[in-house]
This record gives sequence, C-alpha cells and structure tokens, in this order.
Amino acid sequence: IGGPSTGAAVKDGGELILREAFIDVSGLTHYATVAERNSVLRVYDSVIASHGAPFGEGQPQPTGIMQTPPPGLMIDGNGRTHCTMTGSQSFFYNCLITCDGWGALSTETAEGFAYLEANDCRVVTIRRGYGTYSDPGCHVVLNRCRVDSADMIGIVGGQGELILRDCQARCGTYGVLLHSVAGVPEEIGSVEVTGGRIESEGPMALIRSDNARLRFDHAQLCSRCGVLIHTQVNDDPLATPAGEDPYGVEVVFREMDAQGDVLHEDTQRQLYLYLESATLRGAVRGACIQMDQGGKWFATSDSEAVLMGEIHPFQLDAPQGVTVRLHAVQAGRQTLPSGGILELICNE
Repeated sequence: IGGPSTGAAVKDGGELILREAFIDVSGLTHYATVAERNSVLRVYDSVIASHGAPFGEGQPQPTGIMQTPPPGLMIDGNGRTHCTMTGSQSFFYNCLITCDGWGALSTETAEGFAYLEANDCRVVTIRRGYGTYSDPGCHVVLNRCRVDSADMIGIVGGQGELILRDCQARCGTYGVLLHSVAGVPEEIGSVEVTGGRIESEGPMALIRSDNARLRFDHAQLCSRCGVLIHTQVNDDPLATPAGEDPYGVEVVFREMDAQGDVLHEDTQRQLYLYLESATLRGAVRGACIQMDQGGKWFATSDSEAVLMGEIHPFQLDAPQGVTVRLHAVQAGRQTLPSGGILELICNE
C-alpha cells in the first residue's frame, strides 16, 4: 500500500493536494491514491479510478496476503481505489471515484485514529465491492454523495464509524454491513444516516456477530427484500467472541417512516429498537422495542418482541390474521383496530 504501483501517495507527515487530476490504475492491488503515516491528502474536482486485475469465473485467484477481500466480506475483486491508514486524513471534493471490484474508498490499520471524508462526490463500484469501509479506529464521513455500489454502500469493521449525510445510494446487496473480526468483545461499530435515500436489494443493514449502534434520522430507506435490520451469528472462524456481557445492537429510527422487518437472529446479544417520533411498518422478531409518544408500529406479519417501557393502544396496530406477542410486565389479550391480535405475555 502506497508503494511504486500507486498513482499518488503521501506519507510520513506530508500533505498532498490534487486538483483536476485524472488517475487511472490497473493491476493486482494497485491503488490510485494512498495517505499513510500521519499525512493529509486533499483531492478536488478529480477522477480517481482503479480496475485491478481480471477477476471472476475462469480467472486465476490471487493467493498473496490482502490481494483479495477476506471471504467474510462476501464480495470479489482485487483492487481498492483509495486507502487511508495509520493516523492519516483524506478529503475528497466533487470527485468521481470508481473501482471494478473490491472497494472505492477504503481504510486500513488506524493506529489510533484515521479519517476519510468525501463531499459532493460520486462513488461507483462497477462489478463487485463496497463504496467505503471503516476499519477499527477509522472515521468515514460522506456528505451529499451519490453512491452506486455493486454490493453495499459501506462496511464497518469492529469499532469503526460511518456517517452518511444527505447521500443518495443504490446498493446491489446490503445497504451496510457490520462485522467484527479478530477484535476485542467490547468494540462497538457505529452507523449514522441523516437525510438522503438508500436503496438496497437485500437487508438495509446486515449485522454479523457485532456490537453496533445504528441511527437513522429523517432518512428514506428502501429494501427490496423487505428487511431493514437483520442480525445473525457470523460463521467466519475469525469472528470476535461475544464476551461475557456484550453491549448488543442499538437501532434508532427518528422522525421518519420506516418500512421493512427487523429480524434479530444473533443469539449472542440483544437488539434494542427505538422509535423516536417514527413509524415502523413491518414485523419485529426477537428484539426489544421501545416507542416514545410519537412512535407507532404497524406489524405486517406475526411478530414477537420484548416491550421496554409503556405503550399506548393507538401506537400499535396489525391487520386481521396477524398476532403480535409482546413480553411485558402484565399479561392480556386484545383485538387491534385493524383486526390483528395483541398478546401481552408476562414472564414473571
């Protein structure tokens, strides 16, 4: 990374500014731009592209270290367009950043702190890969960007952070993927989406054996498979152990209409779902749910959750034929306004 096969690299405390540049690289693990070892990179009004080496069916699979993405990322390719690492900071303004496969805007070993920001950019992964990746200790911010990704808009590994503000994104698999590999059990990944619109073919957020905080505020989310949040146990043999008392997964929807299911299948930790003046239309299975006075939930299919706090009758509804089972402090049964059944189950 940052070697002679890189288009432009800055390192060892330097600062590099690129304006109206065109950098186009091809070849196995060739990078277009790199910032490392406490340096600063600023790129304005430029085109940054990487193609890697030929990949896919019928092509030889590279065997070197980090020449292809780890299997747990569920992507393909062998080239990353940009990488920020080891205490460095990178800023992109009004740029086009593309890659054929693996990743467009990437991070690596932070060594405490690394920062990557893109403003008013278009980010494209053409055949496979992610728009951006936030490694542990890395902070990635996309402001007003358009992302067209063959796979996901971004991945958060361990204690990484991804912030999306007023972005427009189309994703071929998931919206975001969160996972923790070879880390410590206390790590918490973070995703914050404010405004904008994200479309995904699969779940909006797939969380694999990871402690996570996700906040969606005034955002438009469209999952074509009908799932907003899906947690599962990671089958990666390098997945970080859950530990004795894991933080869990915290999901907040704030002042928005969210359509899709919340499916909690990670048996190692809890999922806490908060509706803050938000409406959720979908099933909730296996989670703990809390609604403020402005929160509403319309369960579209059979659901079961743990109720945190109080709920008023007008906040919950379901159609005829749907049963909502809530574990609460008091048992009871009633018919909801649209004909569904609410069962309150007391476990004490």
